[in-house]
Amino acid sequence: MQIQDIFGDLPSVETERLVLRKVSLDDVADQFAWTSDPLVTQFLTWGPERSPAETERSIRYILSLYAQGQVSPWAVVLKETGRQIGSCGFNWWSPVHRRAEISYMLNRHYWGRGFATEAVAAVIRFGFERMDLNRIEALVSPANLASRRVLEKVGMRPEGILREAINVKGVFADHIMYSLLRREWAQAQVARREEV
Repeated sequence: MQIQDIFGDLPSVETERLVLRKVSLDDVADQFAWTSDPLVTQFLTWGPERSPAETERSIRYILSLYAQGQVSPWAVVLKETGRQIGSCGFNWWSPVHRRAEISYMLNRHYWGRGFATEAVAAVIRFGFERMDLNRIEALVSPANLASRRVLEKVGMRPEGILREAINVKGVFADHIMYSLLRREWAQAQVARREEV
């Protein structure tokens, strides 16, 4: 399988409360609401964004990735309102090694309600079922306890600390490597079905 096979026309993904779809220029205001928030971007390598024009440039970059069939994120949209409340998806993908890395961000006003967990679980399912991945990874700051909880809720396990692995706004920072293997995910799906 090639990257173009999936990301050449990235399909939407639905969950109980969310739609993961391609980002669009109509999302500028909603996206700026969280990309401009220092609390949302505190552990990221970029941000906070300073203006809607900067957010529009970011969206145009993502649109260019879609056009080139490159690995690109979904907008996380709340079904109830149709508003974009965050972003979730893959940062990179190695089809040869059947391995990819995920990341996610969510508007602070929607924290603590399980939306990040719901979106990440959907992306993981997509990765194993549609991309035929064997391993999904995520890097997270040790101080980002909420993000670590999300990863653990979807079954990811910490493997160890990558020392000063990421340059976060000019400071080299440690990050924890989390991972989930296809066989672990499949076993969890079987166990869940047996509980029902």
